[in-house]
Amino acid sequence: EPDHIWLKPLPNPMEGDNAAAFPFFYIEPTTDENIAITERFVGKPETLDQKLRLYPIGSSPTIMAMDDLKRVVPIWYNLSLKVHEEEVAVEAWGWVQEMYAFSLAMYNAGVHPVSLLPSLMAQPPC
Repeated sequence: EPDHIWLKPLPNPMEGDNAAAFPFFYIEPTTDENIAITERFVGKPETLDQKLRLYPIGSSPTIMAMDDLKRVVPIWYNLSLKVHEEEVAVEAWGWVQEMYAFSLAMYNAGVHPVSLLPSLMAQPPC
């Protein structure tokens, strides 16, 4: 990711095989404004637990097991194309549509839980 600079070696923040990621305040797949768009790509979450697995993350920084990455990447690629073809998604998600596609791909691949780590990154103006 060209807009990240690591100042020190990054310790592995994963708990076992569970992924870890930075939660972005602007990736909100389950808000009232976004849930209908999200459901176009993942179906309707039937439980609160399923809804909570739609994480506010993008592809970077996300740390995950290689087996999970291998499952997520093809789904992410295809979802990125589908999201880009949906006018309503492009309008709502703009320049972060690929980040939404990653979050949705994680959900569709069944990669959970994901530890959300705000300390993984400093995001100005912090």
